[in-house]
Amino acid sequence: MTGLYISAPGKAVLCGEYAVLRGAPALSMAVNRRARVCLSPSADQYHNFTAPGFANGHWRFRAGADGRVEWLDQPPARGFRLLEEAFKACVRDELAPISVSVDTGEFFDPQSGDKLGFGSSAAATVALVAGLSRPDKTTADLCAVARSVHLSLQCGRGSGVDVATSCHGGVIRFRSDDAETPAAQAWPAGLEFRFLYSGRPADTLAALGKLDGTSSADEPWRMLMSAAEESSAAWATGNREDFLDSLRRYTKCLAQFSDAYKLGVFSAGHDAMVDLATTVGAVYKPCGAGGGDIGIALASSIDDIELFCGRAREHGFIPLNVQPDKNGIAMDSGDRDE
Repeated sequence: MTGLYISAPGKAVLCGEYAVLRGAPALSMAVNRRARVCLSPSADQYHNFTAPGFANGHWRFRAGADGRVEWLDQPPARGFRLLEEAFKACVRDELAPISVSVDTGEFFDPQSGDKLGFGSSAAATVALVAGLSRPDKTTADLCAVARSVHLSLQCGRGSGVDVATSCHGGVIRFRSDDAETPAAQAWPAGLEFRFLYSGRPADTLAALGKLDGTSSADEPWRMLMSAAEESSAAWATGNREDFLDSLRRYTKCLAQFSDAYKLGVFSAGHDAMVDLATTVGAVYKPCGAGGGDIGIALASSIDDIELFCGRAREHGFIPLNVQPDKNGIAMDSGDRDE
């Protein structure tokens, strides 16, 4: 198939989740699970849309010069707001009929079919915005548009760390109020890790909604933000032991924060994993909103990581073969076998 092929990586927040909402730094890593978008000429007079990994089928639509989408086939109940918002943000002229595919299949567990918590919606947003935008747009431009689109999908909630990670790749240090490109971070020498899936999906928006009306001046916020600053600074030194020590303190603050606002970050077995990690010299914490989805174990020894993973399996946690992705948006055009 001849077309434009765009992909963007998922993400995992290493530390700073929740705190990043109020201006503290987060460390976030791009992972090698990618949302993949293909834009190609349509074989008929309408635009066509498919969403492998999200919904089975294909849907026809029209789009005006203002980017507003008119569906000719009824979308599924959960809808396709990503396509609608991306077209409104990016399309400013009449388009010749195109076929749009947004594939997020890499973000699902092949055994259970559950969506893994690696930021599939942000990655898909970044890839689709990049494909629909003018070729002269910089990564910073694309990131700004994608962040706006993703915020609309998230009911105005979120820091933008997931979008920034998908745009830039690698490990970044991100602040929500920083207008500059997020600072790329080197991985500390000898720091080993493994992601694990809890076996339960999580609801990020529900967790964020519980924080509406809370104040950054409240002690749980102040403690969490201070701990996020400390962990970010420890990472920057490149000393893995300093970072692991700071991450233990951050994880304790995150638990206290979760209890204070009844977020359930350490539910779905994450609390047991935190305790288990202490018995093998590792550190474990949920990534992102918690309450399910994924967590990360880190240690100075791969043997400690393997021992932890073996015991974690007994608790129903699934170690994942997920690695860092140093690249952000990737784009190619031409012929591919489909």
